[in-house]
Amino acid sequence: MADARRQTSRTPSLDAPTPNPIFHNEICCQPVNDYVGVLLVTAMLILPGAIRPLLGRSMGVITLLSLGIALASTMTGLALSNADDVPPGPAIVLTAFALFVAAYLARRHRDQRHSHARLHNSHEHAA
Repeated sequence: MADARRQTSRTPSLDAPTPNPIFHNEICCQPVNDYVGVLLVTAMLILPGAIRPLLGRSMGVITLLSLGIALASTMTGLALSNADDVPPGPAIVLTAFALFVAAYLARRHRDQRHSHARLHNSHEHAA
Protein backbone atom coordinates (compact mmCIF):
# COMPACT_ATOMS: atom_id res chain seq x y z
CA MET A 1 0.00 0.00 0.00
CA ALA A 2 2.86 2.39 0.76
CA ASP A 3 4.30 1.76 -2.72
CA ALA A 4 0.98 2.71 -4.31
CA ARG A 5 0.91 5.99 -2.37
CA ARG A 6 4.45 6.83 -3.45
CA GLN A 7 3.60 6.20 -7.10
CA THR A 8 0.47 8.36 -7.01
CA SER A 9 2.35 11.18 -5.30
CA ARG A 10 5.04 11.06 -7.99
CA THR A 11 2.70 11.28 -10.97
CA PRO A 12 2.18 14.88 -12.07
CA SER A 13 -1.29 16.34 -12.02
CA LEU A 14 -2.95 16.72 -15.39
CA ASP A 15 -4.18 20.18 -14.42
CA ALA A 16 -0.78 21.67 -13.63
CA PRO A 17 1.18 22.79 -16.68
CA THR A 18 4.77 21.65 -16.83
CA PRO A 19 7.10 24.63 -16.63
CA ASN A 20 9.29 25.42 -19.57
CA PRO A 21 12.86 24.98 -18.28
CA ILE A 22 14.16 27.80 -20.48
CA PHE A 23 11.67 30.51 -19.48
CA HIS A 24 10.77 29.33 -16.00
CA ASN A 25 13.75 30.94 -14.28
CA GLU A 26 12.40 34.40 -13.46
CA ILE A 27 15.65 35.53 -11.90
CA CYS A 28 17.44 35.14 -15.23
CA CYS A 29 14.75 36.34 -17.62
CA GLN A 30 13.11 39.23 -15.78
CA PRO A 31 15.94 41.74 -16.42
CA VAL A 32 15.95 40.76 -20.09
CA ASN A 33 12.19 41.33 -20.31
CA ASP A 34 12.62 44.74 -18.70
CA TYR A 35 15.26 45.77 -21.25
CA VAL A 36 13.17 44.55 -24.16
CA GLY A 37 10.22 46.54 -22.83
CA VAL A 38 12.33 49.69 -22.54
CA LEU A 39 13.59 49.21 -26.11
CA LEU A 40 10.04 48.77 -27.43
CA VAL A 41 8.76 51.89 -25.67
CA THR A 42 11.77 53.88 -26.88
CA ALA A 43 11.20 52.72 -30.45
CA MET A 44 7.51 53.66 -30.21
CA LEU A 45 8.53 57.18 -29.16
CA ILE A 46 11.37 57.70 -31.62
CA LEU A 47 10.20 56.17 -34.91
CA PRO A 48 7.29 58.56 -35.67
CA GLY A 49 9.57 61.49 -34.91
CA ALA A 50 12.32 60.05 -37.10
CA ILE A 51 9.96 59.63 -40.06
CA ARG A 52 8.53 63.14 -40.09
CA PRO A 53 11.64 65.07 -41.23
CA LEU A 54 11.96 62.69 -44.17
CA LEU A 55 8.55 63.74 -45.49
CA GLY A 56 7.89 67.33 -44.47
CA ARG A 57 9.62 70.66 -43.95
CA SER A 58 7.20 73.00 -42.22
CA MET A 59 6.37 72.55 -38.55
CA GLY A 60 2.63 72.15 -39.15
CA VAL A 61 3.14 69.46 -41.77
CA ILE A 62 5.73 67.70 -39.60
CA THR A 63 3.40 67.67 -36.58
CA LEU A 64 0.45 66.31 -38.57
CA LEU A 65 2.65 63.69 -40.25
CA SER A 66 4.08 62.56 -36.92
CA LEU A 67 0.61 62.22 -35.43
CA GLY A 68 -0.71 60.37 -38.48
CA ILE A 69 2.28 58.03 -38.59
CA ALA A 70 1.98 57.20 -34.90
CA LEU A 71 -1.76 56.57 -35.25
CA ALA A 72 -1.37 54.50 -38.42
CA SER A 73 1.43 52.35 -37.02
CA THR A 74 -0.45 51.78 -33.76
CA MET A 75 -3.72 50.81 -35.42
CA THR A 76 -2.02 48.62 -38.03
CA GLY A 77 0.19 46.96 -35.40
CA LEU A 78 -2.83 46.25 -33.18
CA ALA A 79 -4.75 44.80 -36.13
CA LEU A 80 -1.78 42.57 -37.04
CA SER A 81 -1.43 41.56 -33.42
CA ASN A 82 -5.07 40.59 -33.21
CA ALA A 83 -5.07 38.72 -36.52
CA ASP A 84 -1.82 36.78 -36.05
CA ASP A 85 -1.89 36.34 -32.25
CA VAL A 86 1.43 38.10 -31.66
CA PRO A 87 2.28 40.61 -28.92
CA PRO A 88 1.09 44.13 -29.80
CA GLY A 89 4.27 46.00 -28.82
CA PRO A 90 6.58 44.35 -31.35
CA ALA A 91 3.85 44.45 -34.02
CA ILE A 92 3.47 48.22 -33.57
CA VAL A 93 7.23 48.81 -33.60
CA LEU A 94 7.74 46.66 -36.71
CA THR A 95 4.93 48.53 -38.47
CA ALA A 96 6.49 51.88 -37.54
CA PHE A 97 9.88 50.62 -38.73
CA ALA A 98 8.35 49.54 -42.06
CA LEU A 99 6.90 53.06 -42.42
CA PHE A 100 10.35 54.51 -41.62
CA VAL A 101 11.99 52.39 -44.33
CA ALA A 102 9.28 53.37 -46.83
CA ALA A 103 9.69 57.08 -45.98
CA TYR A 104 13.48 56.81 -46.25
CA LEU A 105 13.26 55.14 -49.66
CA ALA A 106 10.69 57.70 -50.87
CA ARG A 107 12.91 60.58 -49.72
CA ARG A 108 15.96 59.03 -51.35
CA HIS A 109 14.08 58.55 -54.62
CA ARG A 110 12.82 62.15 -54.49
CA ASP A 111 16.33 63.51 -53.80
CA GLN A 112 17.82 61.50 -56.65
CA ARG A 113 15.11 62.73 -59.02
CA HIS A 114 15.74 66.36 -57.99
CA SER A 115 19.50 66.00 -58.35
CA HIS A 116 19.08 64.55 -61.85
CA ALA A 117 16.75 67.41 -62.77
CA ARG A 118 19.24 69.99 -61.47
CA LEU A 119 22.07 68.29 -63.35
CA HIS A 120 19.98 68.24 -66.55
CA ASN A 121 19.02 71.93 -66.16
CA SER A 122 22.64 72.99 -65.55
CA HIS A 123 23.75 71.24 -68.76
CA GLU A 124 21.02 73.01 -70.75
CA HIS A 125 22.05 76.42 -69.41
CA ALA A 126 25.74 75.76 -70.11
CA ALA A 127 25.11 74.91 -73.75
